[in-house]
Amino acid sequence: MKIAYKSISVIEETLSDYFKQDFCKNVSSNIGKDYKEIFNISYDLLYDKSFIDINIRPASVADAKERKSLLIESAEKTKLIEIDSSTRQFVIQKKYEDSDLASCIPLFQFIVRENKLYLFVHARSQNFYSNWLYDNQTYMLMMEEVLNNLNDEITAGDIFVTIASLHSYK
Repeated sequence: MKIAYKSISVIEETLSDYFKQDFCKNVSSNIGKDYKEIFNISYDLLYDKSFIDINIRPASVADAKERKSLLIESAEKTKLIEIDSSTRQFVIQKKYEDSDLASCIPLFQFIVRENKLYLFVHARSQNFYSNWLYDNQTYMLMMEEVLNNLNDEITAGDIFVTIASLHSYK
């Protein structure tokens, strides 16, 4: 399913309505964690500086640790764009060898086209009520980190997000 909205607040409201209206599927897990799921959801998100400034608490210490790691790697890999602004190689692929991390968001790709920086995100799994806002803020912080390390000619483009399993535990 594709959501065409770009504002974080409109996307959040739409997804919340989907969970409340039982638009999603009930999934019974073999390990006893039943949940509601929106399967294969995609949306385009605008970079929003005011959203970055909101204090959103991480769902866990591991989420905060993951964010810090992603921001460091984003800054370190910015040189790929500095060397070749048309590169397709600015990819962050988390291997999650640290057992404290849940490996829910394993792939990020930055691409510059027509002086706009775009971010593509693939999430394996995301809990809507405990992680969704925090994770989307992380994507925007990653965008900001890269933009701060590039020349002023490059501006923020969209963030394209695909989530295989957006879920809510019952």
